[in-house]
Amino acid sequence: MPRRFPFHLLGRLPPAGDHVPDAELLRRFVRDRDPVALELVVRRHADAVWAACRRVSRSAADAEDAFQATFLVLARKAGGVRGACAGGWLHRVAVNAALKLKASGGRQPPDRFPHQGADAPRSPEEQVESDELAAVVQEELARLPERYRLPVVLCDLEGQTHAEAAKVLRWPVGSVSGRLSRARGLLRDRLARRGYGAAPLLLAPAGGLPPRLIPTTTAALSGAAPVPPPVALVAEGVLTAMRTAKLQLTAAVVASAGLLGLAGVGTYTVLAQDKGPPTAGKQPDGPPKAEPPVEGDWTPEKTQDSVPTAFPDVKPIEVEKFRDPAVYDAYPRLFGRQPVTVVAADDTGRRLLKARLRQGQLEMFVRQARQMVGQVSADEYYGQIGCLNDMRAAAGELWAREPAALVPWLEEFVRYAKQVERITEARTSAGADPPQSLNAARRYRLETEAALWKAKNPKAGAGGGPAK
Repeated sequence: MPRRFPFHLLGRLPPAGDHVPDAELLRRFVRDRDPVALELVVRRHADAVWAACRRVSRSAADAEDAFQATFLVLARKAGGVRGACAGGWLHRVAVNAALKLKASGGRQPPDRFPHQGADAPRSPEEQVESDELAAVVQEELARLPERYRLPVVLCDLEGQTHAEAAKVLRWPVGSVSGRLSRARGLLRDRLARRGYGAAPLLLAPAGGLPPRLIPTTTAALSGAAPVPPPVALVAEGVLTAMRTAKLQLTAAVVASAGLLGLAGVGTYTVLAQDKGPPTAGKQPDGPPKAEPPVEGDWTPEKTQDSVPTAFPDVKPIEVEKFRDPAVYDAYPRLFGRQPVTVVAADDTGRRLLKARLRQGQLEMFVRQARQMVGQVSADEYYGQIGCLNDMRAAAGELWAREPAALVPWLEEFVRYAKQVERITEARTSAGADPPQSLNAARRYRLETEAALWKAKNPKAGAGGGPAK
């Protein structure tokens, strides 16, 4: 860094008591590529970002990489940060960067006592438990809505008073206090659900920010120093995960509109059928009538045209939950929350099928865990189709004569197939995937729906009727 740069920075600082919002500083950076504006944002939120990185990471070296990657992502996405304060956005990115490094094993062995302070010495077991709790708190804080996460970041991690935070956020002081209290309550509830019933929140600043880290980071951001390869790799992984989440959200909006349209068509059809005159007397007994076919264009000319679903009530989970541990509860059979067990009456053939199904559950669990930490892109969804097809075949052989046991499995397959189709549709619309990918995803969804329809209509012939 040039010798005169600190004096240049001091000359550009706002007057005492004049808080320039993060949004204005980021606007200057995007418009003028002003490195001073970006450095002010780095210095302003360094403590909170370091606290998140240090408490989630396995070692100080990994925390430093995650710290630099967080601000590298900010430099790339500065134009998309919303709100007057970037603190909440930066905290979430920092947690994701640290989790990504942690999942990959990091580049340094774990510190023996990474968060040991000046308190009374603790046993290794107590220290490990404290470190795990501190990481979980940061993860859950990153999942809170922005209006609750921001007061915690400013007051607890950056040490600001309620009045100072209110000035930064342009909120009434009462709103800061109320939302801070609400955020802490939400965190305690979420910790209790994860088995930390009476645990403290551990939201104090982590401390120990290396003095060289800010100059090193700002030099890399300004181009005065090269970006270390591990930092660039982590930043790119976080950016990929952000792009994937945006595509998923777009797909969910499009799919929701389509489902509403299908629901409207179905309502109109039912009302039209109910307009017939009532018949007098008791109807003679006879075979049950076949279900009316679902209307719509089932054989469109173009790949990107939508195709109806035979099961509009079988829906995938919300997009925001797909990278949350709640996904395992939403698909308990696919991810092994409802494991396959062998009983004494099973012969060797059934035991082989159950072992095959259990191996599929383990593979799906590992694939989903990698996606949740942003380690792979949305292309991973396509690689799951082979595993899912094999699992569906095994389940079909196991419970071929037991529809009550087979149908819940097939419904999960259909819901997940719809999730794959939504993601692929968004990626195709954005130009990230060719139209053939959407065609394959849609064909897979139709295949799973056909299997579910057959299981629910075991007495129907192939196709449910004569060919036209």
